[in-house]
Amino acid sequence: MGWEQRWADALQKADIATLELILDDTYVDTDEMGHHSNKQELIATLRSGDLKINSIRLFGMQVHDYGTSAIVTGRAIQEGSYKGQPPTDVIVFSDTFVMQNGTWKAVASHRSVSRDTPRPQ
Repeated sequence: MGWEQRWADALQKADIATLELILDDTYVDTDEMGHHSNKQELIATLRSGDLKINSIRLFGMQVHDYGTSAIVTGRAIQEGSYKGQPPTDVIVFSDTFVMQNGTWKAVASHRSVSRDTPRPQ
C-alpha cells in the first residue's frame, strides 16, 4: 500500500493537504505511551511545530486486505522531536484503512515501542 510511504513523507514535510487526503475525519491515533489523539490534534501539533519529523524509515510491512478495509502492520525507525524530546526510535505499528468513495482513508493507527526489533541494514 503506497499510502504508508506517502503518509510518512507528508509527516516529514508537515504536508497538511496530503494528510487531509489520507486521514479520515474520524481518525484516531494511539501513540507509544498510550495517548489518544485525533486528526485535528495531529494537524495542530504539526502546524505549531511541536511535532517535527526528520525521517521515518518503514520496513517489514504486511498488508492484510479485507476488500473495503485493510490493516497494514510494520516497523519504523523515526527521527525528530515532540516538544523538544526525541521520539521512540524503533516502533511497531498497525494502521487501519477503509475504502470510502473509491479512496483509501486511514481511520486508526497504533504504535508501540519495539523492544526486540533490530534495525534493518
